[in-house]
Amino acid sequence: MASKLFSIPLLGRGTSDVESLASYIHRMAYEHGIGVGELFRFCSRNMPTELNNKFAVANYYIDVGEIIRVNDTSDMLLEVFENMTGQNLRAGSLTWMRHIITRMRGEIYPGFRWCPECFSEMEALDEPTYFKLIWNFESVSHCLVHRTELIKNCEHCGSDQSTYRKRAPMSVCQECGQPLSKRKKRLISTELQP
Repeated sequence: MASKLFSIPLLGRGTSDVESLASYIHRMAYEHGIGVGELFRFCSRNMPTELNNKFAVANYYIDVGEIIRVNDTSDMLLEVFENMTGQNLRAGSLTWMRHIITRMRGEIYPGFRWCPECFSEMEALDEPTYFKLIWNFESVSHCLVHRTELIKNCEHCGSDQSTYRKRAPMSVCQECGQPLSKRKKRLISTELQP
């Protein structure tokens, strides 16, 4: 089957900074000018029957954590979006950790987290902003590049960025429109992770 969605590349492929599948899906919705739920409905209407039967669950809300975890839902979404875009998206998922991660509870952060400094660099390089897969590991509390604490809520309005409405690039709060690439208060050296 020919792809039905823009063939938007998975960012950071081949590096430790690879984009998470959840970020890819949310960014895909923004790039198509629709919400995530509408993107799921479009996929449901335009895919082969055998995939559509698996995808029936996606007509409901699927939170970021479910997309990141290694489970039937994430497997199904991976298959659907690979089919709809004509791309291999496995690098953005944790399928390679299936036998390890399914035995570990609480290892995956259930939402989006980000490093404002990474977002700021992506913007400065005029690159699309995205949520890195590594930021979803609960044990990773600080950016591995900048050593700054990851943020999980907009510092202006408290939004967690998991909304299905995508009105702006990922580096902008989807609720209040403030940049997520700037910290509200300036960091001091003692706040950096050694």
